[in-house]
Order: sequence, then C-alpha cells, then structure tokens
Amino acid sequence: MNLIQKFLLFTVMFSYTSLYSQDSLLQQDLLSLPTKYFNKLQEKYESLGESLDKRAAKMLNKARKSEERLFKQLWKKDSTKAKELFGDVRTRYAQLQSQAKDRAAKLTVFSKLYSGRIDSLTTSLKFLEGTNLVPASIREKLPKGMEGLSALQGKLDQAEIIRKALQDRRKELTAALAHSGLGKYVKDFNKQVYYYQQQVNEYKEILKDPAKLEERIFGLLSKIPAFKDFFVNNSQLGQLFSLPGATAPPGSQSGGSLGLQTRASVM
Repeated sequence: MNLIQKFLLFTVMFSYTSLYSQDSLLQQDLLSLPTKYFNKLQEKYESLGESLDKRAAKMLNKARKSEERLFKQLWKKDSTKAKELFGDVRTRYAQLQSQAKDRAAKLTVFSKLYSGRIDSLTTSLKFLEGTNLVPASIREKLPKGMEGLSALQGKLDQAEIIRKALQDRRKELTAALAHSGLGKYVKDFNKQVYYYQQQVNEYKEILKDPAKLEERIFGLLSKIPAFKDFFVNNSQLGQLFSLPGATAPPGSQSGGSLGLQTRASVM
C-alpha cells in the first residue's frame, strides 16, 4: 500500500476518534445510542434518494425540452439532418432513464460512484448487525437502514450515468451544429446540461458531511480492532484499494467505461 492509500484510509477510519476520550466505556457508549435514530435511518436516506430522483428528473426534462427546440429549429433548415441527429427525442430520453437504472444495478464495487459517508455507515451497520454491541431491538432495524443506503447509492449511480451521457450529447451537438446558425439554442441546451451536473454535485456535497450521530457510531467502532479488520474486507474503499487482507468479489471488473469514479480516480 503506498503512502496516498494509507493516508486516505487513515482519514476515513480515524478522523472522528479524537472526539472521544480513550477512557470512555465503549460498549456503554454504543448502548446509549438512541433507538429512534435507527428507526429513522431508512426513512432519512430513502427521502434523500427520492429528492435526488425528483430534482434530477426535473432537470433532465428541461434538457429534453431544450433538445426538442433545437430539433425544431434545425428541421426548418435541414429536415434530413434533423432526423439523423435527433431522431425521436422524447423516446431517447425515456430510454436514457431506463438504461441508467439497469446499468446502475449491474455496477461492481469498482465502478460505483464512491461516497465515503455511505460506505462508512453501511460498513458500520453491517458490523453492528453481527455483534452484541447494541441491543437486539436495534440490530433488527439495521437491515432497513442498509436498504435505504443501498437505494441512495443506486440513485447516485443512475444520476452519474445520466450526467455522463448528457455531457457526451453536449459535445456531439456542439460539434455537429457549430456552423448551423443555431448557437442560441445550442447554448441553451449546454446550460441545461450544466444545471444537471450541478444538481448531481450538490448531492455529492451533502453526503460529505455526516450527521453527529453518524460520526459518533463510526468514531466508537473505529476503536475496535475487529472493526478495523472488518472495514478492510467489507468496505467499498477497502476493495477499491485492494487493501492487505481484502478479497475482491468474483468477476469484478473496472467500470471506467461508464465514466464513474473508479479506483484510479479515487487515488
């Protein structure tokens, strides 16, 4: 493991531990975590995923309408070229959303968009599920929380796939219509693509700041040697960097062709 990898893993795993006294009773602290937090965990992340879905769909709809305006303007000048370049815009955008969902579901750990918050919290909940560090009443709620996190990860991956497709489309239309006299309409489409990208980036930023209770859970667990080993072997980060002791899932392949954040881009 090189120095950059060591630094990144150290930052993710131990950035919160300084908040807590080494003399604190670890299990007592874990047992004091409020049950209501775990009750709302799934709801919280499902809500965030739904919000991302709605806002991304709204921005994508604006991009579609902008492209339809481009099609109409080009049709007036060259109907043959308009057909070749645009085809059925509405159907193509509907297919883009459907295909993004299918592709996101098939992504490997190496090609998913990386979120340190989702990764660390998911790994923490998996660890707690298999221990007696928290009451059974809390453990039984953990799978629902992990489902919410998994759903949010899927929404992020879908949005990133669509973002990449829109970027490619922007380049294609800009080149194809460079001398068409439709600069005003091309500029409007490019603006909608930019807004979609900003929307996705906004949600990435939201996920960079964990809530206090999430910090507390990860901070407490980071003191447990068994959790450190568990993190190496079960977290997305551990598998991305092929950390010592970690085993990559069978059949894993790089997802670089999807334009997502892969092992190389995390490094």
